[in-house]
Amino acid sequence: MEYSSIANGLFLISDINSDAAATISNVFDHTSMNTADLENMPTEKPVEYTKSPGHYYIVLPGQPNKYTAKIIINQLNASGETSDIATTTATSAYTTGLFTISAKYLVDDAFVINAGTGQEMTLTRIMDMDGSDYETFPVDVNQGPQTFTIVPQDQLLHATVNYKFADGTEAAPSAKLSGYAGLTTVSAKSPTISGYTPDQKEVAVAFAPTEKTYTVTYKANPTTPTATESSASSSTADEATTFTPFKIYGKRALYTYKNATFKKNQRVSHYAQKSKAYAPIFEVVGTAKSTSGHLRYKLADGTYVTANADYVGALYWQGMYQKLYVTNPKGTNAYDGTRFAQATKQKHYRQGTALTVVKQTQVGQTTRYELTNGTYVTGNKQWVSPTKPRLVKQVKVKRTIRLYRDVNGSTFIKRIKPGKTLTVTGWDYSHGRNPRLSGTLRYRVAGGYITANRQFVVAN
Repeated sequence: MEYSSIANGLFLISDINSDAAATISNVFDHTSMNTADLENMPTEKPVEYTKSPGHYYIVLPGQPNKYTAKIIINQLNASGETSDIATTTATSAYTTGLFTISAKYLVDDAFVINAGTGQEMTLTRIMDMDGSDYETFPVDVNQGPQTFTIVPQDQLLHATVNYKFADGTEAAPSAKLSGYAGLTTVSAKSPTISGYTPDQKEVAVAFAPTEKTYTVTYKANPTTPTATESSASSSTADEATTFTPFKIYGKRALYTYKNATFKKNQRVSHYAQKSKAYAPIFEVVGTAKSTSGHLRYKLADGTYVTANADYVGALYWQGMYQKLYVTNPKGTNAYDGTRFAQATKQKHYRQGTALTVVKQTQVGQTTRYELTNGTYVTGNKQWVSPTKPRLVKQVKVKRTIRLYRDVNGSTFIKRIKPGKTLTVTGWDYSHGRNPRLSGTLRYRVAGGYITANRQFVVAN
């Protein structure tokens, strides 16, 4: 069986084997082949297609190139000096393209870092048609000139930037940066957090044998006072400051209250502690303080909720992550661009899927993450997480359990006896949309849902 590959109307190597064909298809799925990385590969106009039995063609999508960036690849030697090994102009049809470099430069577990951002690049190994090994990594071709440095493992250094509120609680996940001694070009931009201003818009990061730690502190923006007739007529009224609304979710069981000073007889609504996928969401339109000085969030419905970070948190991830994992039982969609609509939907990712991220983008008060294929996914914590979930593939029944058609256990199907091994395809929680009930973890199996209680089933 023989294969040939076609991209952008050009032959991209003919008569390749099945392994090479699979590699090309996997690495360049949904991306343009017409990049500077591949400009030296032998291509020719297809004049006559081979029509012999058993010959197959892999047709890869191609798009006109729209983005260009100067890319410099250099290498750090044992003396701590860098030398350029490649300078090229990368072009791509998408904002993100895959840059290819020979694996011979990456011996002894060397790393590739972005010398401007401190990001450690995610490498994917591929094999060329002649058996040579290469490494690919994503490059944002829409960011202008960029330098990437190959750093030996024993010279790799790290630094951390922490993002805190004035009371010391976490404002956003810490940024973990990589570099080497003498690197002074790394700058960490402080994430945007609705309603707060950082004391440093960006941090110039240096690297040393002892890991350096930097801290950015966020202070709450002044709120707009409520307009009244008396304040409107007062010549001494404070100047109003615009407050940008943002969304939070509930981490634990909590109440909303009529006023900023919480009293039991002024409770409005109760919300149970839920899994993150079903946690209650609130829109914050202002801040206030109780008579004892505790910070409160004023919500869009006029009620108040605690601002304690143990009870509520920002709805969107703010940091830059190399990996995101789909955690929502419904999966999540990827879109062509940062404006999400049915017309721009490109792909659906199932729960448990690992996504490789190349860029974080802020769209108003929401966060979007660009993937290696140029599409975007939400940064909403109810759908994705940078923390890898525990993926249970199979369970063995310890005690008799029941199989239900729905996650709430309202439609019984059958009993399953001890000793039976079941394949698990996902997880969910009962009473997901009921804000008054916490919900219980269930495993999704063929035909419905079963308990995840360890007294009844054990994960293999």
